Amino acid sequence: MKRLDTFIEAGDGSSLATTIFLPGEGKFPALLAMTPYGREQLAQLGKVFSSRGFAVVIQDVRGRYDSSGTFSPVNQEREDGAKTIDWIEKQTWYDKKKGIGILGISYLSLVGFLAAAKRKGIKAMFNAGGVADSFELTHRGGAVVLHHALPWSIIIGHAKKQPDLKKPDWNKVFKTQPLEKADEIAGYPSRIWKEFCRRNTRDDFWEQLSIWRELRNIDIPILHYSGWYDICLGATLDIFSFFQEKSSFPQQLFIGPWSHSGVLQSPPELAGEDFGPEGKSDLFPRGMDWFDLYLKEGKSHFPEGKDPVNIFVTGENKWESFEKWPPEKTQEKRIYLGNGKLSFQKELEDGEKSFIFDPSDPTPTIGGAVWEFPIAGLEPGPFDQTPVSKRKDVLTFVSEPLKEDLTIIGPAEALIFGSVEGESGDWVVRVVDVSPEGKRVWIADGILRSHFREGPKKVVRMIPGKPESLKVDLWAIGHTFKKASRLGLEVSGSSFPKWDLNLTGLKEKDNRKQTIHWGPRHPSSLKIRVL
Repeated sequence: MKRLDTFIEAGDGSSLATTIFLPGEGKFPALLAMTPYGREQLAQLGKVFSSRGFAVVIQDVRGRYDSSGTFSPVNQEREDGAKTIDWIEKQTWYDKKKGIGILGISYLSLVGFLAAAKRKGIKAMFNAGGVADSFELTHRGGAVVLHHALPWSIIIGHAKKQPDLKKPDWNKVFKTQPLEKADEIAGYPSRIWKEFCRRNTRDDFWEQLSIWRELRNIDIPILHYSGWYDICLGATLDIFSFFQEKSSFPQQLFIGPWSHSGVLQSPPELAGEDFGPEGKSDLFPRGMDWFDLYLKEGKSHFPEGKDPVNIFVTGENKWESFEKWPPEKTQEKRIYLGNGKLSFQKELEDGEKSFIFDPSDPTPTIGGAVWEFPIAGLEPGPFDQTPVSKRKDVLTFVSEPLKEDLTIIGPAEALIFGSVEGESGDWVVRVVDVSPEGKRVWIADGILRSHFREGPKKVVRMIPGKPESLKVDLWAIGHTFKKASRLGLEVSGSSFPKWDLNLTGLKEKDNRKQTIHWGPRHPSSLKIRVL
């Protein structure tokens, strides 16, 4: 194996630090990874794939680590990736007949997509926890994904030296008001964080950080990977669904019991839950097979004996395979909210129940689909939500004990009718599996900031006391609720610091009353797909 280090000229005077791992002498198909996190962190990955007969090219993107220039997320990648492909195609060790594959992981997927949209030499890709839209990465339902967007902005806002994230008091940092100053309180001023904070609606700035337009120009085989505890699960499902409909080449999806980092190398357990040997990620072995088939062998058919959609069903800890997403074998069902209960039958009487959102004591985040940030008390996984459900600012709804197993696989959404004493409120909805012993395991959650209920581009204030229809996207569920357990749903006004606090219309020390309505006039419900 041979290692080469060089710089690729970006065309404006910037130089992109690049490392190449070659299997030996000769010509090889190439694999490309363009990263903002330091190419040396991927050196071992380069050696592993190179040992399989690929030339592996790993690059620091502009303005990061050893590459010169100023880092400007997304926009810079539109040209830099294409120039890197042009450089690869001129090298004597590159086999043009075989082509180039993209190693896409999180932000690296976005960079790879942009290169593939401009250069036909890219013939295949894997997309692990990738995103196509920066607004959807930093916001959800109108709320800021605080626990990830802030530290991520700090990390990528410092070009050469990785910030020491152990230094800040993150509990204090996350509570900073105005939010725009949180980076300064952390001790790491970030130009990128301030740009994000100044734009809380989806305007032209955010449109420029979306690559959905470019995705229309890509038609290659892609292996898609994400997990139930991955902060990019929704984005990965959106991207897979897009290519599933438009691509003439095979698309394959794996959703497992993994977090954002666990997609790469799944830990033996999460939140004390052992998912067994079936829960292993195996991204890299499958990725190698994918690139063997579509680069080395030049095939265009789907892998023999494999299925397009592969879903790890928690609760049973086994894989289910399907032809499409959402699975055609599933049926859409609604479960209706009542007075502390959930039922497949519509509630016959109108009712309501309220809670008080207190920004000085917000409902805390415990596990779930969060970024791995243990120094700030944030760890992903199916944690018990009992400490949250016992709080006075959380409304709980549970079904009767199930008479048989209930398997839910597919997109999930809560449609709730809510009112506020004010002009806005956050509505956090969480699905839990309530065991016969009373343990309440996290399954899925979502949030809607009610003044963005008509979409992220405009603000529509609530009329105080008037119930409004509010759709809370829960992304997806793949879980079996076992016989005798109960399906639970919890509603609160925050999940902090996963999402920032909604202080709209509140003065210092103010609280906000929020009310859920149900019944014939306001049929609040949970929409799921049942296998």
